[in-house]
Amino acid sequence: MKHIISGTGRSGTTLIHSVLKELGISIGQHEISLGEQGGVGGYRVIPNMTKNDDNYKIIMQVRDPVDTINSILKSSPSDFPNLGLYKKDYEDISLYTLNVWYKIHIKLMESSILNYTLNNLNNGEVTEKLINIFNINYSEQEFNTQIKESFKSKSRNSRRGGKNLLPNDLEKKDPNLFNKAYKLYNKIENAHKKT
Repeated sequence: MKHIISGTGRSGTTLIHSVLKELGISIGQHEISLGEQGGVGGYRVIPNMTKNDDNYKIIMQVRDPVDTINSILKSSPSDFPNLGLYKKDYEDISLYTLNVWYKIHIKLMESSILNYTLNNLNNGEVTEKLINIFNINYSEQEFNTQIKESFKSKSRNSRRGGKNLLPNDLEKKDPNLFNKAYKLYNKIENAHKKT
């Protein structure tokens, strides 16, 4: 069984792909193909990566909604016909992107075996689970060191430029959807917090 780490665009999949690859995991090309153990890529590329073979399990990686949306808005968001989401149907592109964030995560959760946030990853709260799933031959400490080094480098794929929305700006556009998105995000993150 192969495993695919997925999420929205700009959710840190480049970071986790590079870490797994550097640890010797057969993970394929980011957003293009699967390796022997699986792959990493945004939700929209899963059909191309898997060639519509359904012999895989999903691991969902989640980034803070506002951080994700700000990063996506520095490029051109995609349409998602299978989710019924088209940019042309929205006067406000940030509201469209919030809908994309929410609906992709709800869809991925239908079949995911593990859900975690980038904070969970950076804090080492899902290390043991990822080591077991991908049969990684490194200690938790070595894995966590690799993650922390990647976070410090701010990823080789970060985007700059453009104005960032503040959480209050986005919340005003659709308070109900904003609150649902953060409720989902906090539920996923808090599930891994050590008490």
